[in-house]
Amino acid sequence: TVVILMYCKVMIAFFWAALLGYA
Repeated sequence: TVVILMYCKVMIAFFWAALLGYA
């Protein structure tokens, strides 16, 4: 559903933010 897609996008954005933050 749309909710799952939005949740995945948030998780990916959070993952990249954390990755760039530690780099």
